[in-house]
Amino acid sequence: MGNAQSVSLFTDANERNKVGAMTVAPGRNSLRILSIENLGRSRYKGVGTAMIEVADHTRQSAGLSKLSLLSQDEGASAFFYKKGFRFADEGKNAEMRTVISNPRYVSDEILMGEMER
Repeated sequence: MGNAQSVSLFTDANERNKVGAMTVAPGRNSLRILSIENLGRSRYKGVGTAMIEVADHTRQSAGLSKLSLLSQDEGASAFFYKKGFRFADEGKNAEMRTVISNPRYVSDEILMGEMER
């Protein structure tokens, strides 16, 4: 994967208050999200969603068919799942659906790993 691009999201046009950042790189058939962060999670809503939308626009512009990422946090995996990303393992997807639909459910499955949409 070469040609990584970084994108930052600011609250104002003067770029004084950075609230999000993302790094992406094209692969064979997908745009890989290498990192994504919401710097003001408690204060600003929609930052992660906006970053995924930017990544999807970049993917389309590059003529790539998928977005892919490696989720290393179960909370992030749930967020990405809600945004249409799926694990290659259908068992993990079924378990994630159960976790999302029943917040009291405690899973024995590790819900992290490669995801794409």
